Amino acid sequence: MATLKELRCKAKLTQTELGKRVYEILGKENSGFRTMQQMVSHWETGKGKPRKETLSAMENILGETPDFDKINTETANST
Repeated sequence: MATLKELRCKAKLTQTELGKRVYEILGKENSGFRTMQQMVSHWETGKGKPRKETLSAMENILGETPDFDKINTETANST
């Protein structure tokens, strides 16, 4: 399995674009570009994990579910 960042880059999406698409699928109001970018950044760096419904939305967008355990392991090892 690939990390969120790997899958996002493979899909040629910015953090903001991925956040916007997730919000669209979930039917949520646009909370601002900065918030969407920060949300995806936190997921990519292991500072937070998305909810189940958000994971499902990401799988629809990216074609597979990101490996968040790999992210957390890499983040822990780099500090």
